[in-house]
Amino acid sequence: MHAPSAARPALALLLAAACWGSGTAISKQAVASFPPLTLLAIQLVVSIAFLAIAGTFRGERLRTDRHERAISRLGILNPGLSYALGLLALTTISASLSVLIWA
Repeated sequence: MHAPSAARPALALLLAAACWGSGTAISKQAVASFPPLTLLAIQLVVSIAFLAIAGTFRGERLRTDRHERAISRLGILNPGLSYALGLLALTTISASLSVLIWA
């Protein structure tokens, strides 16, 4: 048996960090055109639509039992509240400082 290579997970982490940093830089440019809370709403709607489409292709069903609804409320705190505050902060600080704070 072969030991799993560390290169694939390391590459995935590197790409995730690059996407995160790029997303922050793009968000910094976007807050110049949209109010931060409007931008947050746009980002959340696009994310929900993408996940709904991906879930449909995978044959996933939306679970709406009581336990799932209770857990889903945590999304209001993170990413909801934390991203809202992060986008508000981007109106006054640089994207690089925002990335450092988030890290």
